[in-house]
Amino acid sequence: MIIAVPVNDQNVANHFTKAQRFALLDDRGNVLNYLDNPALSSEGCHGKKRLIAQLLAAKVSKVMVKNIGQKSLAKLLAGNVLVERVAGRNSLATVLSAGAMPLTEASQGRECRTESKSHCCGSRRERARGLIATPDTAAAISPIKGFQVKGLRRLFKE
Repeated sequence: MIIAVPVNDQNVANHFTKAQRFALLDDRGNVLNYLDNPALSSEGCHGKKRLIAQLLAAKVSKVMVKNIGQKSLAKLLAGNVLVERVAGRNSLATVLSAGAMPLTEASQGRECRTESKSHCCGSRRERARGLIATPDTAAAISPIKGFQVKGLRRLFKE
């Protein structure tokens, strides 16, 4: 069994995707390897997707975290990875002996706080449709006669 733990220095990181790296441990707590966190070096969802793909490719069967988002949790659970919540400020050496609570549903993760600010949690098209219902309403929001909102027609093409 390979266990992944997000770490900053030698302590459990506060959040899954914000960790400096991931320690891969065997079931006795011996460090097998460290993986750099691709979510730190990229904007948006791409790094998070690469992180989860990297963990699945490394045959990780359990992830021990302090905090994790609902979407990341759902993807790990869908990949048949056990996810457990551990208390913060645990050292890497004591993480396996510390008490852990299994997370079995995506709703047990943290809600996305950037839903309206980032296209990571919702597509640009979905957010734009919430702001502007149809291309016909562009005239209503344009204070200058003949002004066009560039890209609006392309945005609404299916």
